[in-house]
Amino acid sequence: LCKLSLDDFTELSIALTYDYFYEMPFESLNSHQKTLFLCMAVEASCQADGILSLLEQENVFFALPEAVDEFLKISSPITAKELDKFLDLMPKGTFEDRVMPEYEWFSENAEREEAAENIESVISDYPDGLTRELLWKYFVSDITRAKSLLDVM
Repeated sequence: LCKLSLDDFTELSIALTYDYFYEMPFESLNSHQKTLFLCMAVEASCQADGILSLLEQENVFFALPEAVDEFLKISSPITAKELDKFLDLMPKGTFEDRVMPEYEWFSENAEREEAAENIESVISDYPDGLTRELLWKYFVSDITRAKSLLDVM
């Protein structure tokens, strides 16, 4: 895995994320699998469907506080900061009580909806560089991290 090109690593990351990690209970993922999974899931949501689509993915949504730390691990501090701003928009008790806000909750308040759109826009512009490149650098630089990604059985 440490010798994979960026393109090959990206293909493997997509396969691991969508064929395995989405199918596994989040708690069963090891720390390095969580890094890949959460960074890929947040990126995909912001790029494809918008940041509010995270409200449709309970396993990802309730791990968003952890995702902030994962983006910091891969040297993506601006994305982490923006994701933290998104968490600050949530109603009080969202994560403690595991109550996901409805999509409409954002559209009920123009300021809140605009803030979410601005956060999505910043993240979508890859302010720290392409997520796939940051993940590739993070994993290929350490054989232990790389090996742990493949621990799917």
